Amino acid sequence: MDQVPYEQSRVTLNPGDRLLLYTDGASETFNASGELYGGERLLNYCREASLSLSSRKLLSGLLMDLNLF
Repeated sequence: MDQVPYEQSRVTLNPGDRLLLYTDGASETFNASGELYGGERLLNYCREASLSLSSRKLLSGLLMDLNLF
């Protein structure tokens, strides 16, 4: 993808921080009405998910949200 500019950066993760890596298959999911799940909805899900959830439960909830969408 020659047209896409890539950047290099560093991020320091602290105890309790989470890093979610996902493919475009998550953000580019469409519902029956043809609406795109989108990156913003994905970000909102992560913001609204309880920080007390384990990573496994957070991911399970995200998969459920994608399937319900």
